[in-house]
Amino acid sequence: MYRLINSFVFGDDLIELISYLHFWVS
Repeated sequence: MYRLINSFVFGDDLIELISYLHFWVS
C-alpha cells in the first residue's frame, strides 16, 4: 500500500527514482 501511495503522489518522479536506485544498486 505504501508503494501505491508513493506512485499516486510522486507519479513519474517515482519511476525516475526507482530507475536511479536500480542503477546505483547494480
